[in-house]
Amino acid sequence: QDFAESNLHKQKPFVFIRSIKVNNDSLIYNGSGSMGRYQFQLKESNASINQSLAYSENKISVTVMLPFLMSESNNQYSYFLQGYENGWSEWAPSNSCEYKNLSEGNYKLLIKARNVFGVESNKLEIGFEILAPWYRTLYSYFGGLALLVILIVLITYLVQKRHRDEKYKLENIINLRTSEIINQKSKI
Repeated sequence: QDFAESNLHKQKPFVFIRSIKVNNDSLIYNGSGSMGRYQFQLKESNASINQSLAYSENKISVTVMLPFLMSESNNQYSYFLQGYENGWSEWAPSNSCEYKNLSEGNYKLLIKARNVFGVESNKLEIGFEILAPWYRTLYSYFGGLALLVILIVLITYLVQKRHRDEKYKLENIINLRTSEIINQKSKI
């Protein structure tokens, strides 16, 4: 039986993750399991990073592979980062994608591939979350609000104290002048 009759070229191929990196230095997944401090879960064509990435880790790189060895250089890939892009990228032979300066939020990276015969794979999904920087968290907003309230109370207290002190000085001056007038009047 020859290749054309075998229908192997018509079977839907699968896309596999080779690596996922954060900031080009921290490897999350190396094709066989989680790496370092990161927790990664892979189930069929759904994958997720089971922890939130810090805002400083807002650059993610993914490399995939399509194990269709016949004319492998003609395999093409397309990417779509939901929450960042409006649609799929153009088909290209590059089996890696990189997203830089992602803002905080939940993302889902969708990846699909097609072999030299134009047969598309299932979509591979990778979900992840990037946390807000510390200065854009609820805690920092509440902290800033508390500092503002404390500052207003402190300024109000200091202004009132200054007015009390000035009032006390003026009363002393008035009492002193009144006593001087009374002394002068008694001498006359």
